[in-house]
Amino acid sequence: GGSLLAFDTGSKFPAPVISTQPVARAASIGDAIRFGVVAQNAGGAVYQWQKDGEPIAGANSPVLTLPVAAAKDAGAYVVTVTTANGTATSTAASLSFGQPANPGRLVNLSILTSLASAGDEFRFGVVVGGAGTTGGKALLVRAVGPSLAAFGVGDALADPKLEFFTGAAKVGENDNWGGTASVAAAMAGVGAFPFAAGTSRDAAISFPSLASGENSARIFGTGAGQVLAELYDATPAAQFTATTPRLVNVSVLKHIGSGVTAGFVIGGSSARRVLVRAIGPTLGAFGVEGTVADPRMTLYAGQTERGGNDNWGGGSSLAAAFTQVGAFALAPDSRDSALLVTLEPGNYTVQVAGVGGTTGVALIEVYEVP
Repeated sequence: GGSLLAFDTGSKFPAPVISTQPVARAASIGDAIRFGVVAQNAGGAVYQWQKDGEPIAGANSPVLTLPVAAAKDAGAYVVTVTTANGTATSTAASLSFGQPANPGRLVNLSILTSLASAGDEFRFGVVVGGAGTTGGKALLVRAVGPSLAAFGVGDALADPKLEFFTGAAKVGENDNWGGTASVAAAMAGVGAFPFAAGTSRDAAISFPSLASGENSARIFGTGAGQVLAELYDATPAAQFTATTPRLVNVSVLKHIGSGVTAGFVIGGSSARRVLVRAIGPTLGAFGVEGTVADPRMTLYAGQTERGGNDNWGGGSSLAAAFTQVGAFALAPDSRDSALLVTLEPGNYTVQVAGVGGTTGVALIEVYEVP
């Protein structure tokens, strides 16, 4: 009887068979994703979904649902169906994400600050590029002084000046923008407020097609006063594609006085993960003198605090992000500050001040994190 029972089990209760396989998906971040299978001979079966060969905890039904897909969910999904009579494994179904039509990205850096004298200056930095991008980048740089009077700034810098460098080579400069039509069009295109007049002594440079790479701007003047320095991605959103170069890093190098606030904007239609750093002590290794000994950083969206840091602490996720974006390393015990955060499109400010009233030169950096 025993041998007959074993024979009959094999014929009457066959192993499960997957008759409908899961289907690959090419999706967008935030989509609801559903993978499903249909199995025959599956009474009392145990289902187990896997991603890239690793079991997914709690994924034990014929349907796998990801309510809000994230970039980390990209990969290959399979399911095993197990009964007392055997196991069936589905074919792999891939989940991939295409480039959004208008991806989240850095589109602006600004700082309203003071120059103490004709010999004072500060620097903007901007890296143009991004994996898979080609061609040139439209860019607008402004140093606003006299036109700030319309906003109630009574001690504006009378005559700001700009110099722009690609690497060490000066590729543009301006003193008094002169009402240039192309610059006026670029300002209107990015939504920047217009200058008071074509004869104002504000400075601006427009680049219709800047090559990918490292760039910097020097902002200075002929005396003391407040100046608004601005950097804009001038590529129209309607013309932006997956291969359009981006502003992958923007920065300002400045003496912070009693504290300084830099603003940046995430444009596009999707969230962007960014790395924000306020560097003081480590700048000494690059020959920068008079650095702030202990910078503290706070990030705001409007009046809402979104994060902050004082002494970055050597965390592994931050260290990995430094490497990923090509930022120089920080000693684990340095008093520099760093923050890794995902931000929705909108306006943000970074406030940097020295702990305990200390002051000096600081580098404020914002990187996109792939």
